[in-house]
Amino acid sequence: MNTMDTTIIDQQCNLLLDQSGNSTENDNRLNEFFNIVTDELTKYSSMTTDFNVITKIVITLISIDKNKFCKQSQLNKHTLLIILRDYLIKFLFNQEKIELINKLSVLFHNIYYGCVLTDEIVQLFIYKPLIDEICLFFNEIEKYSNETKLIEVINRLLEIFQRIQMIRFDLQENSNLQLLFVTIAKCIVSKFFIDKLENLPKNMLELNPIETLLFDRCIEFMYWQPYENNILQRKHLSIICETLLRTTINLVSSSLLSEPLIQLACLLSLNIMITDNTTDENIVDNNYYHLIDHCISMLAQQGTAITKRTLLSTLCHLTYNIDMIVYMKNNLFLKPLLLKMSESDDAEISFNAYRILSIIMNEEDIKRLANGNKIVALFYLYFISMIDDPIQKTAFHSLLHSLKSLVQHKEIKIELINQGIIPLLIRCVIEANFHKTKTQQYALEILLALSFNKDALKILEQDTNFMNYLKTLENSTEENLQRVANHLLWQFDQKMSIPIVTKSDSSCSNKKFDIMLSYSHTDKKMCFQIYENLVKDGFHVWLDRDQIHGDTMTAMANAIENSEFVFICMSEAYKQSPYCQVEAQYAFERRCKLIPLVMKTKYKPDGWLGIIVSGKIYVDFSKFQFDSAYSILKTEIEKKRNTTDAHSKTITTSHQLLAPQSSSSSSSVVNQHQLVIDLPHCIDSWSTEHVRSFLINNNFTSLLPVFPDFNGHLLHQAYSMCQISRESMFQAMRHEVIANETVPPLTLATYLSFLDRLKIYIPVNINESSQIPMSSICNIM
Repeated sequence: MNTMDTTIIDQQCNLLLDQSGNSTENDNRLNEFFNIVTDELTKYSSMTTDFNVITKIVITLISIDKNKFCKQSQLNKHTLLIILRDYLIKFLFNQEKIELINKLSVLFHNIYYGCVLTDEIVQLFIYKPLIDEICLFFNEIEKYSNETKLIEVINRLLEIFQRIQMIRFDLQENSNLQLLFVTIAKCIVSKFFIDKLENLPKNMLELNPIETLLFDRCIEFMYWQPYENNILQRKHLSIICETLLRTTINLVSSSLLSEPLIQLACLLSLNIMITDNTTDENIVDNNYYHLIDHCISMLAQQGTAITKRTLLSTLCHLTYNIDMIVYMKNNLFLKPLLLKMSESDDAEISFNAYRILSIIMNEEDIKRLANGNKIVALFYLYFISMIDDPIQKTAFHSLLHSLKSLVQHKEIKIELINQGIIPLLIRCVIEANFHKTKTQQYALEILLALSFNKDALKILEQDTNFMNYLKTLENSTEENLQRVANHLLWQFDQKMSIPIVTKSDSSCSNKKFDIMLSYSHTDKKMCFQIYENLVKDGFHVWLDRDQIHGDTMTAMANAIENSEFVFICMSEAYKQSPYCQVEAQYAFERRCKLIPLVMKTKYKPDGWLGIIVSGKIYVDFSKFQFDSAYSILKTEIEKKRNTTDAHSKTITTSHQLLAPQSSSSSSSVVNQHQLVIDLPHCIDSWSTEHVRSFLINNNFTSLLPVFPDFNGHLLHQAYSMCQISRESMFQAMRHEVIANETVPPLTLATYLSFLDRLKIYIPVNINESSQIPMSSICNIM
């Protein structure tokens, strides 16, 4: 066989190491090096090559600035790199050549982290013979568990593949990468991995090479997989969770602040994020609730910044499950802890704390925030920084997920609009690179939530490109996109034609259905059970059992308009859903008879849902056995029907009695309800008859049992109490009305109208000359 003459290669190596020339000369020298060395190597059979020469070539290339490979991208597809890659494959498991293999892995690592990932450089590594060798290592990992140098090589190679998958989303379904993923997934559920897991040190720096590979690199590699669009990968992650979750939680509980365990737990929490949580049929492993408790406990301790970031990321993943959101909301320590962490100097810690807060805070929490504008500004800045960064794709999805919850709050909604978030969201809808992704779906749902604000609706309506694209989505084959587009277009239609409800509209005699069920599909199991019992008892019930396709809102609106009752099936999922808000808002505006049903334990409505169901009696299906709750529901239906009949008769009679009387011989009953036409301008001068007339004439009959035998002075005192504490007075008055079954329920709208109407009779100053209290009417006069 021929023996290689290394003289020319030695000269080229020495020339390249001499960087005395200018930048252009050095660049030319690198090109010449590649060309001449390749020519020399191809003269001889590769298997007779002097490995000392190959080592010298590799050492020379390692010594140059890795950014030069980025500047000279044509080198990425050079034959020399293919030759060196093949050496790596051929001798990967050869202990005699391990030093050379180690240096080759360093060289390729430098190239991959100094270059743009072009097709040529990606193809260099997504090469089946190379991936087969790496898979062989993981299949026989126990055999190689003490070979430190080989483990370091595999670690570097795996990091390269991780970077490729983080940046090149077009390679999600590459069969070679799929093979590598499946092989590592199987390794993670192996007995070898579990044995190592049960004997882990607490600190990452204390891990030996095989532990570093398994619990740092492999976990990181699995974390950054494109699970969203890959059923196979989701299946394997689910298997990993089933195998490791209980063991991991047990170890975390006995070894708090173990960095490797926390990183593994973060990967396991990812399963919640990628699982379909839109139905209540997915029963979540109780160990995830234990994980929430441990995360909160560990966050309260003095851990490192990396540990805190990982713990917060874990909690963020778990907020993709509605039941876990409720569990976090009910934890008394979490909100104060997150508020404290939101002030951290570490931007990632601060932002992730706000991301979780945005999901678990209720309306009152938002109002109490001292820095409400800061949370909006932070979301806006991260939005801008992530929207065009492909590496941040998963993080951007998570940001939008949090924003979907945050935008539920009225104050936040207004601030987001003022910050200019709408044009950015429109970009996420209409630009081609976001089509058929979670980004597009989330952006549309956020815009739907914003559309309840008139200013937002106006901005959207003025964007011609958006409106035209929205109309095309009505015929989309993607059902979720079609649905949200349909709801948004409905909002625009409603703006143009506000429903006017007449007496005949509200009459139950012309209704096609007795009941319409408005619910979140997360709660469908309970709702279907209610539906089946109602139908069995002879009620005509409208239910969207399988999610209507096509013009969903027209079907929903017709159902609302043609139902005597609308049941609002309340839960966190219902309140978080902009689709449910559209339905409930329409039923509320049409003054439908609403009966709120509680679907989940301890759920308390707030925000927009709290306003809609204010003053109404809830039927709690989470508190009682189903049969008991259903019996209460039937009683409430009958009571409302009887109350409505009685109320309509009372109103009719009242209108007759309130007409001016021509004879003083009217019955005492008539005199008792007689209208007092002229009310004194100052409330303190009112008699009990004045008070009663004011309530009846202004249609505040709900308040009659609240103010029995009140004169104007007492009513003035009640008004003052309402000004001091509006919410608590509303609740107190509402309970008095509920206790009295002869009048309609007290709604928030009635309460606020009452205070607004009464205000004009309240003294606002003192006339200095007469010392007589004067009302707003007197001032005007």
